[in-house]
Amino acid sequence: MGEEVRITDYDVSNDDDDDRVSEWELGLPTVHDLMPLSQSLVPAELATAFSISPVPHRTMIDVNRASQNTLSNLKKTVQ
Repeated sequence: MGEEVRITDYDVSNDDDDDRVSEWELGLPTVHDLMPLSQSLVPAELATAFSISPVPHRTMIDVNRASQNTLSNLKKTVQ
């Protein structure tokens, strides 16, 4: 995985936010580190053991639509 990035490593008095964002992104996992959306987070055996009902499979379109709705709602609350 990526390196751990600590907030205290940054100079907060600097007004150059572009550099801070790109350095922050270095600490994020890569696409290859992430679990695919098609893979369940809870294995079937564990879900059965704890009576966890499987959620319906979501497509990329469903995820994108939900993300757009969330962003839209966040923008409304900021304004």
